[in-house]
Amino acid sequence: MTHRDWALATALPVSVEACVAAAAVVDTDIVAAPLWGGGGLYVQQPSTGAELTLVQSLRIEAWAGVRWLLPEGYADALEDGGTFWWTEGHSEGWGSGRVELLLAGIARLSDGWVVPLGGGTGQFSPL
Repeated sequence: MTHRDWALATALPVSVEACVAAAAVVDTDIVAAPLWGGGGLYVQQPSTGAELTLVQSLRIEAWAGVRWLLPEGYADALEDGGTFWWTEGHSEGWGSGRVELLLAGIARLSDGWVVPLGGGTGQFSPL
């Protein structure tokens, strides 16, 4: 279990409803709620204390503004996709594959994909 940073690049802003629906597939005890007066989302697995914090989705008009943050191959997909939403996520304490499954569900429900940032070194992303 380690700290990881992620980004969700999606056609729709990430919503608490998408988090709840994706969490139900992973573990019915996972809870999700808005944070900071709507400035973010919080997802927690109470049995393990694992947490996922999603910072408010930002509308990105020009993909070039985030190109340098993306692993190879993602920038080309963004260039072809037009306007999208960028949502930064920080996870802590999840078991192997659990947060990836959760994030994949959230991204799918928001019509997008997950971008891993960093290598699980405990360092925050450059955002």
